[in-house]
Amino acid sequence: MPRTERDAKEMAKTAIKNCKDKFTDTKASQSAIIECLMSFPYLKASHGQLNYNGKAYSAVRMSGTVGMKFKGTEYFVPMAIFVPMDYPRRVPYLYVCPTSTIAVKENHQHVDSRGTVYLPYLHNWDPRSSSIVGAVRDLTAVFGSDPFIYSRPTPQQQQVLQAQQASQYQQYQAAMPYPQPVMAQLQRPQQGQAMQQPPPVPPPGYQAVKPPAQPAPTQASQKVAPPEVKPAPAPAPAPAPTEDEEPPEEFIDTHFSYELMNDPVVAMDGFTYERKDIEAWLEKHNTSPASGSELDSKTVIPNHSLRARIIEWKEKHGIKD
Repeated sequence: MPRTERDAKEMAKTAIKNCKDKFTDTKASQSAIIECLMSFPYLKASHGQLNYNGKAYSAVRMSGTVGMKFKGTEYFVPMAIFVPMDYPRRVPYLYVCPTSTIAVKENHQHVDSRGTVYLPYLHNWDPRSSSIVGAVRDLTAVFGSDPFIYSRPTPQQQQVLQAQQASQYQQYQAAMPYPQPVMAQLQRPQQGQAMQQPPPVPPPGYQAVKPPAQPAPTQASQKVAPPEVKPAPAPAPAPAPTEDEEPPEEFIDTHFSYELMNDPVVAMDGFTYERKDIEAWLEKHNTSPASGSELDSKTVIPNHSLRARIIEWKEKHGIKD
């Protein structure tokens, strides 16, 4: 369901209201956040904390996924955008968020290994004409020519790959001719005589070194008792999880809403999604939102095991649907 302007306004107002500090230009900041939420419907705004130069600052955090195209295929990139309190005088901070299935490419010109985004648009920021949407669209153009993320294989895909590699190695071993052992240098021993084998030939430049003489054991050394071995101390128990503990990454829909899943399902590409999001996607597409490859079928299978663990985690932390 597309986001309405009313929903975007309410979300922006709530996020700004929950910030501990006040924006220097609330009207301009709220307008920019609403524009971003309307342009990228899979982003959601909330109060966040921006760590800069060793200090923590209050900010509005927009997190989720942004659709970016490469060679005609749309990919959903997990992102976080922080709007500082002195926006638009200060630039917004853009981050690409790696997940268990998505990694950031090393040595990329515009995105470092931690996901921090560097763009000429941000470097030449003009408070009067620049915008958050403009920065994200500039990053989208970068992705179209030089993608800064790649898809990690799922555990199931990795097992298939390892099995294929093992099978290929066995086929290679079976086809590789092995040399026959040379026994011409061995002479058949006479009865009661040990087999005589030729001495090993040292490599060129080898110099024999006599081993140092070992000292004779003394009486004192023979009577020394072995040192007493004390058992290692038991490891300290892990701290109990707190109520504000972040959920495990596998519980999050990292392809669409970037929120805790309620009804996880597995699509034919092997990835897990929130049911309502993947079904809405499949109504208009026949490709995988994670890899971009064409799907053989639009069938989704409930992930009962993951759903049970999510429900258990919610009950443990007092989270209600």
